[in-house]
Amino acid sequence: MTKSEKIISLVASIIIVLGTLSIIGMNVWKRNDSPLIANEIAESSYPAGYETVSENEEFNVELPIFDGETLKTDDYTIRITDYKILKPGDLNNISNEHLIAFWFDVTVNENATSKEYNPNTAWIFAFEAIQDNDPNAINTLNVGFLPDAEYLDSQMKTIKPGGTVSSAMSYELTDLTTPVTLSYSKMFGSEVASYNYEIK
Repeated sequence: MTKSEKIISLVASIIIVLGTLSIIGMNVWKRNDSPLIANEIAESSYPAGYETVSENEEFNVELPIFDGETLKTDDYTIRITDYKILKPGDLNNISNEHLIAFWFDVTVNENATSKEYNPNTAWIFAFEAIQDNDPNAINTLNVGFLPDAEYLDSQMKTIKPGGTVSSAMSYELTDLTTPVTLSYSKMFGSEVASYNYEIK
């Protein structure tokens, strides 16, 4: 075989290989157009631990239960043990505002996805407090002073999986008659559960 014939043979082989790869690529592209493969690709782009559900998949969603005393989430349980209205000067209320104060326990689940929960961050991740006394806008209450100095140290302690730590949280009231609503929402989601607390 002459040198020119070898070159022609090599070029022909390259063309055959490229053609084969092109056909394989088209088949893969067609497979990726299918809902199953498209879902697999879409899901692979989410961070670990993020759950997605196919629009064709039948599923049941168990929503968190909040009865005004206990909230159960995927990672932890909050149990409210008491709530009070604090006037300026009551307990650890060193502000000039009336506060609604909640005392609570946080228990982190054994299989929690995060190992860095402390009582107050768990509470803040879970709840926002609202007084529905504005006809035009949602009146989200500001977080107040730690209402009970007993929890000065424990409020930021990391809770072990399976462990329980207590703390307290308060919010500044904007009036002394409208009930306060604790609203639970999953991150970046709409409200899942809520409960109203009378001003007493």
